[in-house]
Amino acid sequence: SRAIVVIDHDESRLADCAHPTVFGDATEDSVLEAAGIARASALVAAVDTDAANSFITLSARSMRPELFIVARARSLDSEQKLERSGADRVVNPQSIGGSRMAAFVLRPHVAEFVDVVMHEHNLEFHLEEFLVPSDSPLAGTTLGDARVRDQTGALVLAMRDTAGSFLTNPPQDKVIEPGHVLIAIGTDDEHKALRRLTHETLAKITDDLGRRHTFNTAIAAAMELLNAATRVSGADAQGRAVVREALDVIVLT
Repeated sequence: SRAIVVIDHDESRLADCAHPTVFGDATEDSVLEAAGIARASALVAAVDTDAANSFITLSARSMRPELFIVARARSLDSEQKLERSGADRVVNPQSIGGSRMAAFVLRPHVAEFVDVVMHEHNLEFHLEEFLVPSDSPLAGTTLGDARVRDQTGALVLAMRDTAGSFLTNPPQDKVIEPGHVLIAIGTDDEHKALRRLTHETLAKITDDLGRRHTFNTAIAAAMELLNAATRVSGADAQGRAVVREALDVIVLT
């Protein structure tokens, strides 16, 4: 669902790319600017060498201090260097590949399930993450009181706090704080429902303001009608009583 811009110094590899492309050396600031680094939400540095990835990371960090950067490392020694260069996450394909191979040997069903949930687009269920903003109705409530599963159908598998620590299978009495990230499994519809629940406040405030405006308008109209009935020459007591009764009904409503 996000737009992707691909940078490569080999034109032949860009020819069949399904995404917008920029031909050039990603270590050059002008190429990063041409790719739209000023408006990017993230950058993935995955060129041939760790040295080049480190240079790209360093350049991107200096151009966009708040940018989320993922860098690829080919050796264990380069991982810390890339982190020092400014990478938020460092991925070592060789290390991950070895761990997955071992997992398929030791826990084949678990490994295959995780692989399918994370990468199989045709599967009905998948994992998603939800950031809890400070004005969310979930902020300050316990997981049990939030009734996430009952209201959305999604199952919260883990929570991540603002310090970056994970809590798997969180208990029902765990308090959801602003800045927490909920990691849930469910269908697209269930995830949409959870996202609405997490960010319900904005819509709720808008709705409340609309209702409040309607309520205030009704009160003002009733008061004007009451005053008019009082001012009209010859207005009988019964007419004024009817208007007051209507006003009472509006207020009670």
